[in-house]
Amino acid sequence: MNFPIRPEEPRDVDAITELIEAAFRHAAHSSGTEQHIVRALRREGQLSLSLLAHDDGSIVGHAAVSPVAISTPGVPPEYFQALAFDGEVPVGEVRYHRAFDASA
Repeated sequence: MNFPIRPEEPRDVDAITELIEAAFRHAAHSSGTEQHIVRALRREGQLSLSLLAHDDGSIVGHAAVSPVAISTPGVPPEYFQALAFDGEVPVGEVRYHRAFDASA
Protein backbone atom coordinates (compact mmCIF):
# COMPACT_ATOMS: atom_id res chain seq x y z
CA MET A 1 0.00 0.00 0.00
CA ASN A 2 1.39 3.43 -0.94
CA PHE A 3 0.34 6.71 0.63
CA PRO A 4 0.79 10.21 -0.81
CA ILE A 5 3.34 12.33 1.07
CA ARG A 6 3.18 16.10 1.38
CA PRO A 7 4.60 18.88 3.56
CA GLU A 8 2.66 19.60 6.73
CA GLU A 9 0.32 22.58 6.77
CA PRO A 10 -0.87 24.59 9.80
CA ARG A 11 -4.23 22.77 9.70
CA ASP A 12 -2.39 19.45 10.25
CA VAL A 13 -0.72 20.27 13.57
CA ASP A 14 -3.36 18.82 15.90
CA ALA A 15 -3.70 15.61 13.86
CA ILE A 16 0.10 15.21 13.75
CA THR A 17 0.25 15.68 17.53
CA GLU A 18 -2.41 12.98 18.03
CA LEU A 19 -0.61 10.62 15.64
CA ILE A 20 2.73 11.04 17.44
CA GLU A 21 1.10 10.50 20.84
CA ALA A 22 -0.63 7.33 19.60
CA ALA A 23 2.52 6.02 17.93
CA PHE A 24 4.58 6.29 21.13
CA ARG A 25 1.82 5.54 23.67
CA HIS A 26 2.93 1.97 24.45
CA ALA A 27 6.55 2.13 23.29
CA ALA A 28 8.93 0.93 25.99
CA HIS A 29 11.53 3.52 24.97
CA SER A 30 9.07 6.45 25.03
CA SER A 31 9.15 9.25 27.57
CA GLY A 32 5.61 10.26 26.59
CA THR A 33 6.85 13.68 25.54
CA GLU A 34 7.58 13.10 21.85
CA GLN A 35 4.55 15.07 20.64
CA HIS A 36 5.52 17.99 22.89
CA ILE A 37 9.08 17.95 21.53
CA VAL A 38 7.82 18.16 17.94
CA ARG A 39 5.42 20.98 18.86
CA ALA A 40 8.23 22.92 20.58
CA LEU A 41 10.56 22.46 17.61
CA ARG A 42 7.81 23.67 15.28
CA ARG A 43 7.02 26.68 17.50
CA GLU A 44 10.70 27.69 17.54
CA GLY A 45 11.03 27.31 13.76
CA GLN A 46 13.41 24.38 14.16
CA LEU A 47 11.67 21.82 11.94
CA SER A 48 13.77 21.84 8.80
CA LEU A 49 11.37 19.40 7.20
CA SER A 50 8.00 18.04 8.29
CA LEU A 51 6.23 15.61 5.98
CA LEU A 52 3.09 13.59 6.42
CA ALA A 53 1.56 10.60 4.71
CA HIS A 54 -2.19 10.65 4.23
CA ASP A 55 -4.97 8.31 3.21
CA ASP A 56 -8.42 9.64 2.29
CA GLY A 57 -7.88 12.79 4.35
CA SER A 58 -6.48 11.01 7.42
CA ILE A 59 -2.86 11.43 8.46
CA VAL A 60 -1.27 7.99 8.67
CA GLY A 61 2.42 8.88 9.04
CA HIS A 62 4.74 11.73 9.93
CA ALA A 63 8.46 12.41 9.54
CA ALA A 64 10.28 15.46 10.82
CA VAL A 65 13.87 16.65 10.62
CA SER A 66 15.48 19.24 12.86
CA PRO A 67 19.04 20.50 13.25
CA VAL A 68 21.22 18.83 15.84
CA ALA A 69 24.70 19.56 17.13
CA ILE A 70 26.79 16.74 18.53
CA SER A 71 30.01 17.47 20.30
CA THR A 72 32.14 15.73 22.82
CA PRO A 73 35.42 17.32 23.86
CA GLY A 74 38.36 15.41 22.46
CA VAL A 75 36.38 13.45 19.85
CA PRO A 76 37.11 14.52 16.27
CA PRO A 77 34.09 15.57 14.16
CA GLU A 78 34.98 12.89 11.59
CA TYR A 79 33.99 10.26 14.15
CA PHE A 80 30.42 11.55 14.39
CA GLN A 81 30.16 12.12 10.65
CA ALA A 82 31.14 8.50 10.03
CA LEU A 83 28.27 7.26 12.22
CA ALA A 84 25.50 8.51 9.94
CA PHE A 85 24.89 6.16 7.01
CA ASP A 86 28.57 6.17 6.04
CA GLY A 87 28.01 9.60 4.50
CA GLU A 88 25.12 8.40 2.32
CA VAL A 89 21.48 9.35 2.48
CA PRO A 90 19.04 6.42 2.38
CA VAL A 91 16.80 6.37 -0.68
CA GLY A 92 14.04 4.09 -1.84
CA GLU A 93 10.33 3.55 -1.90
CA VAL A 94 8.43 3.85 1.35
CA ARG A 95 5.72 1.23 1.79
CA TYR A 96 3.24 0.70 4.57
CA HIS A 97 3.88 -2.29 6.81
CA ARG A 98 1.47 -3.60 9.45
CA ALA A 99 4.30 -3.70 12.01
CA PHE A 100 4.24 0.10 12.05
CA ASP A 101 0.50 0.41 12.68
CA ALA A 102 -0.02 3.06 15.36
CA SER A 103 -3.79 2.80 15.58
CA ALA A 104 -5.30 2.26 19.00
